[in-house]
Amino acid sequence: MPKYDLKEGILDKFIEKIFVKAATKAQSKAIDKLSKKDPKFAKNFKNLLKLRNDLEKDLKSKGIDIDQRGADILRNL
Repeated sequence: MPKYDLKEGILDKFIEKIFVKAATKAQSKAIDKLSKKDPKFAKNFKNLLKLRNDLEKDLKSKGIDIDQRGADILRNL
């Protein structure tokens, strides 16, 4: 398993970008490359996408439109 030597700020930005990619259902070449090198990361990212899909499905079943709710939140910032 690869060992990473990362500073805290870099790690925070990296994790933030991973969650943004998962939230938008996008997958970059960097995520693909990292997934090939680190099977644990690949498994965790796949789990994150599954949880995101489950959450979206649950919210839709409750009648909450995710796109509209997000737009409302951004307008109120």
